[in-house]
This record gives sequence, structure tokens and C-alpha cells, in this order.
Amino acid sequence: MSFAAIGDLLRNRVGKGTFSEKVTAALVCEEFDKILLEVFGTVIENNAKTMYLKDRILTVACLSPVVAQEIRIKENQLLEKINGKFPSPERVVERIRLLM
Repeated sequence: MSFAAIGDLLRNRVGKGTFSEKVTAALVCEEFDKILLEVFGTVIENNAKTMYLKDRILTVACLSPVVAQEIRIKENQLLEKINGKFPSPERVVERIRLLM
């Protein structure tokens, strides 16, 4: 039985399938929270939180209908910002789904 360096194993695994997708989804959620803070200021901090990314749909939980409406109004701007942070042949996020 031979041993392989953990770095080699991770490099081989990261480019394949679900591991890479999960890492990207986590990074997208973290970055989108930063974008919300940048666009809306500290008012948004306690009223909206990015939950998860699945099938290119980013789900955001909102405590206030007013905040949800503001996100909906600026959806195109927010999508451009998040997709600009993750350049790829396909858009990383196609739309935003709001939970209230």
C-alpha cells in the first residue's frame, strides 16, 4: 500500500464534482452577504442572510418584507455583482429566491 500526499489528494478531488460545487456555493453565500452589506449598509445586517446556493438559485432569508422588496428591486444589480466575483463560462447565480 502506498501513501499519497494530502495536498495531491485534495488537488485531485477539488476539480471533480460535488466537493468543488459545495466549496463554490459556500464562497458565493459568503460573498453575497458582503455584497448585501455594501449595497444596503448596516440596515441589512440583521434583516437578511444568504442561506444556500442550489441549481444556480441563491436563497436569501429575509425577516422584513420591506428588505425583501428592496432586494427584489435591485436583483439585477446584485446578480451582476455576484457573477462578476466568480468568472466562469456560465453564470454562477441565475436568480435570487427570497424566503420570508
